[in-house]
Amino acid sequence: MEKTTRRAKQPGRGKAQWYQDNKEPCPDCGNSKGRYAERCNPCAAKKRRKYTRRYDSHGYIILSGYQDHPNATSAGIKEHILVMSDFLGRPLLSHENVHHKNGQRDDNRIENLELWSTSQPPGQRVEDKVRWAREILDLYGTLM
Repeated sequence: MEKTTRRAKQPGRGKAQWYQDNKEPCPDCGNSKGRYAERCNPCAAKKRRKYTRRYDSHGYIILSGYQDHPNATSAGIKEHILVMSDFLGRPLLSHENVHHKNGQRDDNRIENLELWSTSQPPGQRVEDKVRWAREILDLYGTLM
């Protein structure tokens, strides 16, 4: 009868080393991922994120799945805010809101949306109003 011999273990070639040797960069973020995985765990979770569209009690369309957007709340983000933010190329500021021209809250075409500013000067002196007008022109002058 033949004796079977065990294969000698190579030093430093344990499971942890095997996992380290079989890592590749994630195509989305560049962090390491397993060789057979499509993405790293955080990117895979983002890809699995469920994007849903629903109406709130006031008739606005709420989109969930956009938790990373600066204007999003825990409930999601209103679609008209996301459309205007994408159009401007930046998140809305705290004193800005979006108005529907035709009054239909689910008509979120950019042609139907207006950016409104709700900031007001602190006082009624002429100097304050002029300073405020200059701030507004500096902030929104490129939109004209």
